[in-house]
Amino acid sequence: MLFQPRFRTAVDESYLQGRNNVLGTPMAVLSGDRARPSMVFDADLMVGIDEQADDSLRVLGDAIEMCHTAVALEAGDLLIIDNTVAVHGRSPFTPRFDGTDRWLQRTFVVSDLAPSAADRRGRVITTHFGN
Repeated sequence: MLFQPRFRTAVDESYLQGRNNVLGTPMAVLSGDRARPSMVFDADLMVGIDEQADDSLRVLGDAIEMCHTAVALEAGDLLIIDNTVAVHGRSPFTPRFDGTDRWLQRTFVVSDLAPSAADRRGRVITTHFGN
């Protein structure tokens, strides 16, 4: 089921820049080699296109929840996650706004810079997500 294009996902609100959110075209959660597949999964933003697909997402979400591991980062630590083989998230917290709150920086690593040429200045890519 998860290898079939029966799932749609919305865009994370941090990318919307005030635009309305919409569900993307149907896609598979798993792809590639069945013994070591790549995965696209978002427990909050992904839905199945039918009841069976939604049930599959719930089973996958439950399995992920049973296997999750917490990592506490210290000042100066760097954690790199391959989004195609791992699921990640952040724990909620209440900010103090006193200079001691956690600070997370998002970055992306790609194997081919050519598609970003129009948005790239040196080694910095500024991406504007269209409607």
